[in-house]
Amino acid sequence: MITAPLVMPDVITGLSLLLLFVALGHAIGWPPIAGC
Repeated sequence: MITAPLVMPDVITGLSLLLLFVALGHAIGWPPIAGC
């Protein structure tokens, strides 16, 4: 996002997966998320 908006599919995939896991954790009530 600094200077390479089109050269970061891995970062986008990683962020989407991380957000998905966080959302699932919040929905189910998992403890493994550190902060929230």
